Amino acid sequence: MLLGFLIQILASNSKLLQVSNEATPFCAFYELLAKPGSSHPTTTDRQLIGFHFQESEIGRAMNELRLPCGRETRKLVWALFLGQVVSLLLALGSLASSLIADLGVDAPLSQSLFAYVLLAVVCGGIMLYRRQRLLVPWYWYLLLGFVDVQGNYLFNKAYQYSSITSITLLDCFTIAWVIGLTRIFLGTRYSLWQVLGAAICVVGLGLVLLSDAGVAGGGGSRPLLGDVLVIGATFFYASSNVSEEFFVKKKDLVELIAMLGLFGAVVSICEICIFEIKSLESVAWSTEIILAGCGYTLTTFLFYLLMPLVMQHCSICPS
Repeated sequence: MLLGFLIQILASNSKLLQVSNEATPFCAFYELLAKPGSSHPTTTDRQLIGFHFQESEIGRAMNELRLPCGRETRKLVWALFLGQVVSLLLALGSLASSLIADLGVDAPLSQSLFAYVLLAVVCGGIMLYRRQRLLVPWYWYLLLGFVDVQGNYLFNKAYQYSSITSITLLDCFTIAWVIGLTRIFLGTRYSLWQVLGAAICVVGLGLVLLSDAGVAGGGGSRPLLGDVLVIGATFFYASSNVSEEFFVKKKDLVELIAMLGLFGAVVSICEICIFEIKSLESVAWSTEIILAGCGYTLTTFLFYLLMPLVMQHCSICPS
């Protein structure tokens, strides 16, 4: 999987590698003028050399690859920082979810419910204070909430069967789904290098599945079932992420989070009443379970608050 990411990085630098030899004539010409006994290059000579260099392939390539300055640099650094914070929150949430499963609790819907409630209360309160009306019809948010709840359900359920290592790795399958969904529904075009990098990542994920199928042995009671649940969860996550980015960039950020929390909570409560009542009744509540649940709720709440901010700075649907 790491090889896939390296290929995409190298693809961005290949243009410089292809044209680097073109700098030689300009450098040699400049060195000839600067040799002892020759006339020192005049201002006109320097301007002529600079003009030809800028018009060359390497000059254009360096201009294209030049790092942004000022405000653009700060925005890039800020986006990278937010991305790392979101990744940390995701890792902490996965750790808490794994701990909850190890403590014998099988209630993935209830596990996510309180995070949705917090989102609805905090961001919904802001909407009420603003007295703003919905910019997007409520039924689209209901659909988004349903999709997101299914993703969280399958993802948390997978911890009952598979190891945290396999689940965390297979969560990267979201990238493949995002590429497919944006290509089909949004018409996004990807370069050959991007597709190749994603394909190599998928091959790496396939090796994880092969390992959990029994070739090298996987952790958990039924690792292959857990891996299948994770892949299903990544499809729902990809659908949710693509929809969220559209709402974030076209509509209102606070409205998105508030409605996602509200309808996510409504869908969760409905499904809990159908599927999880008996599981909740059989839980032997302890301090460890409560603390792990609070940790998962807090990290998930912060994740949902920060993720739309990352989407505002870094598109997951490149044109």
